[in-house]
Amino acid sequence: MTGFRLIAIAVLAVLPAATAALAQPAQKSRGGFKHEPMIFFVAKGDTDACGPGCDTWIAAEGTFDPAVHERLSAFLKVPARRRLPIFFHSPGGELQPSIATGNLLRERRMTAGIGQTLPEGCRVRARADAACRQLMASGRVLKAALKVDRGVCASGCGYALIGASARLIGPGAKFGVHANRLVPVRAADASNQRANAAMTREAELRAYELLRQYVALAGVD
Repeated sequence: MTGFRLIAIAVLAVLPAATAALAQPAQKSRGGFKHEPMIFFVAKGDTDACGPGCDTWIAAEGTFDPAVHERLSAFLKVPARRRLPIFFHSPGGELQPSIATGNLLRERRMTAGIGQTLPEGCRVRARADAACRQLMASGRVLKAALKVDRGVCASGCGYALIGASARLIGPGAKFGVHANRLVPVRAADASNQRANAAMTREAELRAYELLRQYVALAGVD
C-alpha cells in the first residue's frame, strides 16, 4: 500500500462539550459500528503494507472504552512493539480514555494512522464479527491486510490520533470530528432538573478546558 501522507492536522472544530458515556456493547452506533472494546494486536502484511519499508504494525480495532489506555500500556510493555506504527479503525468512544491514549502515544513518540486491519480468514465488512474478534484477541501475530480506504477514525479516536508524534492518513481514510455528548440523566422533579442543568454546564466547561489544554500540548493549531 502506498500514498500515505505525513500530516499535521491543522484545525479541529472543538466545541464546548461534556464527556460522553460509552454505549452498551451490543448497541449499534452510526455507520453500523458496534460498541466493542478496542482490541490491540500485531499484524504482518506484504512489503510496504503499512508504508515504505513497513510490513508490520499494531492494529487497534474497536471503541475507546474506559480501560483502553491501560490495555495499550500493557500491550506496549513488549519493547519491540513500541517501534511499530499503530493504525486505528474506530467510531470513537469516551473522551478521557481517548486523551489518555493520545498521551501514551506521545510519551512513546509513536506514529499513528487510520486503517482497517483485516486478518486472513476475516470477512470484509465494516466491523469484525465475533469469530474475527476472537482471532484478533488470540495474542498471535496475524497475517493481515491494511485497508486504508476503509479506515475510520472518528469522535474520541481523533483525540488519540493527534497525540502521536507522526500521523498518517492515506487516500480514502475517514477522519471525523464532532462535539462530544453528555448522556443525560432524567430528573424526577424540577429542582433536580435545574441541578442537573448546572452540573451539565460545569461538566461542559471542564471538558472544554481539558480539550483545549490537550490539543495545545499535542501541537495542533
